[in-house]
Amino acid sequence: MKGFLTIFWREVRAYFSGPMAWTVAGGFLFLSGQFFLAMMDSYVRDYLMSRDSPIMRGQTPDINIMMSQGVFPYLTTFLLFFTPLITMRLFTEERTMKTDELLFTSPVSTTAIVLGKYSAALFVVAVMLAGTLHIPAVLHQISPLDLRPLYSGYLGVFLVGAAFTSIGVFASSVTESQIVAALLSFVGLLTLLVLGWLTGMFEGSFLRPVIEYAAYDKHFENLSKGILDTRDIVYFVSLPALFLFATHRTLGTSQWRS
Repeated sequence: MKGFLTIFWREVRAYFSGPMAWTVAGGFLFLSGQFFLAMMDSYVRDYLMSRDSPIMRGQTPDINIMMSQGVFPYLTTFLLFFTPLITMRLFTEERTMKTDELLFTSPVSTTAIVLGKYSAALFVVAVMLAGTLHIPAVLHQISPLDLRPLYSGYLGVFLVGAAFTSIGVFASSVTESQIVAALLSFVGLLTLLVLGWLTGMFEGSFLRPVIEYAAYDKHFENLSKGILDTRDIVYFVSLPALFLFATHRTLGTSQWRS
């Protein structure tokens, strides 16, 4: 697609030439590391106090359960807070610096602009997740890891990050304030999380299957356990597609008004 790579590398350079990407990635990795140390301390104490713990298998902790029930869910929780910080500048900064008119009158399609900016933000998310690979590497020294749940779990975290990023891109396209964009994105992500908690309130209602499918936690839970279900993949592909389409339409409307 003409112009896609130009926009992509432009945004990647903007991220890593300034403090934003480094600060966000550093905060994400710091919290991930602190959680990992706390988790290891908890599991070691649990191991020493009781050999009957459900996380034990023989003489060593079940490393795969530690990843699927501990590491992966917390990584997605951290992404919920850090993704809005990554995406809040994508379109709001263009408006603040008065470069939006120049961007949209350039020989680059709106689709290429949206996908380029989205891919650049998602690249930052991928770099952040790559920085956590030391966690399974350390755990593998304690007990061999089953690679299928490991690959599937990281795929699930990445797909959650892709969905979160698309919501942040959309939020950035509807406002001129980076703070408002971050808040809108966070509220949208929090809504996805809360939907999973509300399913019990709609027991027996025709809305329950709809709400249950709309919440991301059940889809992610399957992937974190190594279960590759087509419905989960379709969900994580459809959600970014929906919000990127909405972003495209929003920008198209803004151009028409201009």
